[in-house]
Formats: sequence, structure tokens, C-alpha cells
Amino acid sequence: MAVGMIQLRNLNNDESEKWTKFWTCFDAWFKEDAAKDGFIKSELIDYEVTPYGERYELSIPYEKDYNYEYGESYPFYANSCEYDNIKKFLEIAYKRWIDKQYHSNFTRNVNKMLKRFELSYHFENGELADANEVVQDHPIGNTPNDIKLNKGTKLYTAFDIYTVKKEENKGGNAKIYRVRNLNGDEVAVKVLFRQSGSKAARICNEMLFGERNENENILHILDRGAFGSNLVFYVMPLAKESLRDRIKRGILPQDALEVFYNLIKGLEFAHSKKVYHRDIKPENILFMDDGNKAIISDFGIAHFSKEQMVVDPGTKASDRLANFQYAAPEQRIKGNAKLVDGRADIYSAGLILNEMFTGNLVAGNNYQQIGDVAPEYSFLDEIFDKMHCQKPEERIFPAAEILKILEKHK
Repeated sequence: MAVGMIQLRNLNNDESEKWTKFWTCFDAWFKEDAAKDGFIKSELIDYEVTPYGERYELSIPYEKDYNYEYGESYPFYANSCEYDNIKKFLEIAYKRWIDKQYHSNFTRNVNKMLKRFELSYHFENGELADANEVVQDHPIGNTPNDIKLNKGTKLYTAFDIYTVKKEENKGGNAKIYRVRNLNGDEVAVKVLFRQSGSKAARICNEMLFGERNENENILHILDRGAFGSNLVFYVMPLAKESLRDRIKRGILPQDALEVFYNLIKGLEFAHSKKVYHRDIKPENILFMDDGNKAIISDFGIAHFSKEQMVVDPGTKASDRLANFQYAAPEQRIKGNAKLVDGRADIYSAGLILNEMFTGNLVAGNNYQQIGDVAPEYSFLDEIFDKMHCQKPEERIFPAAEILKILEKHK
């Protein structure tokens, strides 16, 4: 398999030198570490212990496999070769010689070497391609239904490439897609149409807040980018489900209490930054696994303090903020948008608290209490009453006050 010095045709001198360095590095790694670390299928490795130590020797049928895949002879026995041959070698290695469980490791190592030698290419799903491929523009639209990304579509950022696997859900002004990054990890992307004015400012503030503030109960934004000239997106951990999914199935009382505690912890953190969500609802509360660590997402209509704000969205008094099902009374008053603060989040969280136990959303004064369905948790009805006050100035606030009560009942 030894290749010697490779000289690539059809490339400028600088790029040819980079590919030569890449291949020298890859060739050494493939023959030694990849074989030793089990990347290569065991049937293709001859292993023995000698007086001089362990010996690994590859017994890959290059000629046979190349002929089968490409209808041509294995090219690396020649003194010179072209870029296409390196591309073919990497792709056939991934497909036929690397153990499937090590595909992501192999991919990661190849991309590290490409980056190390400043080659503007990426290796993904067994294919080597130019990272500067032209992205087809997405048609402009107005609703999430107008956003259509096919399976296999690639979304580029400064440091990664995300391949669309499938659509997860849609709502509000965005679609969520399950994607895979260059390391083979599955994450989610929220895709929106590019906006202008106050809508663009809200998207920008949401992205930057999620990037800057790492808190276990606030959704962390991992990356962001644009697709063509009409779509923007941000990358986030892939959630297993939302609180809405759990409410539909039914939640055990002890789990509901833990979820509520985590929700209030998240609000306490956001409010400490003078960030008010203003759209707290079960759909915006996520879980990454089967545990009860509630994570607040979608700060798209949040109020941000000057310290957390990147662009001023210019909230108007007439702006309608939040889903009315979980909106606080002050959010329903026309012309009152600028006066809505964190106390609205407390009201919404109170509705969610009762709903997790009873399965019903409180409407009016004749509603089922938590103590009716779970007597040992009746102390939560007092907390609910303090959160459900119609006047914001009478509501329990800040969130830390709720945590103090919960701590007493632990």
C-alpha cells in the first residue's frame, strides 16, 4: 500500500502540495493506527506477536475491490495520481474496508486531516466533496409549510456541515429538522425564513442568547448559519420529546413536581438576566432523554435586557405576544405589550403546573385542584394560587420565591 511521493495533476501547485501532505499523513494513519485501533474489518488484518512486538499487516484486496466498484485497476501503484483517485480511495475504504461501527470515527479523522492541511473539502457519509459547492437557493415563502428541505440537503456553517435526515415538526414561524453533522452526531436545526425589521431582530437576539448563556434549563444553541439568501437556521441538541408529549401520556406526580422545579429554575436564570420569555407553554419545554430536566426553548418573542439584546426589535404597544391559551391576563390587553414582563411567565408556568397533575388546562374559577388528584401534593395548590393571580402585581415574583417554597417540601 505504500505510495511514496504523490504528485497530483489538474490542481494548482499550492493545493497539490497540501494534498500530498494529506495523503502522506492519511497513509501512515491508515496502515498503523486505523489497523491497530480496530477501524479496519478484522478479516482484512493479519496480526501476530513477534519477538519484536505486535505486527499488523493489511491484506486488503485493493485490485479486486477497485475493479468491482469502479471497473478499473487500483491506481496507487503508479508514481503519480490525480485527486479523483484519493477521493475514490477514501470512499471505497469507508464502504468496504472500515467496520461500520467506526464510520463516524473514520469520518472524524479524515476531516481533521483535511482541516489540518487547509483543504476546503469535507468527508461525509462516505463521500469526499468540495466544501464550497454551490447551494441552490430556497424559494421565498411566508409560513413554515413553505419551508421544504429534502433528505440529504446540506446546511453549511463556518465550522460544520449538517445533512438533513428528516423533518421533525413545525410551528410558529419555523420548521425543525433532524440533521447529522460531520462527526456523525444527530442534532436538530430550526429553520426560518430570513426576516427584516423587528422580526429579524428577534431571531438574532434569540440565537445570541442561546449561544451565550449555558444553563442546564435553557436550550443551548450550538451553531448557526444561512441556507441560500432566503433561509437562516440555528443548531441545537436533538430533543427526545416536549412536555406536551408527556402531558398527553400522563405524568406521575413525583415526575411532575421535578419537571416544575426545573422549569422554575430555568425561569429564575432567564429573569436574572432580565430576559422574559412571554410564551411559556408545554410545546416550548423540552426533554433530551427520559429524565425530568426541563429545558426552556424558543425565546423568539422574549423581552431581552440591553445587556442581552444584540438588536432592538422595537416592540410596539400593539404587538400581540404569546399563545393565548397560556397567556397572562396582561398579555390579552390590547396596547399593553411593552408592559409584559417576567410575571407573565410565572402565570403561564402556574397553568402548566396544574395541567401536569390534572391533565386539564385551567379555565375560569371552577377547576380541578392538584390535591383532588394527588392529595400528598396539595401544598402545590397554594403555590398555584399565588402564581394564578389576575393582577401581575399580586403574583408571586421573582421565581426564586417559588423555589424557596419548593425547597421546604423536599
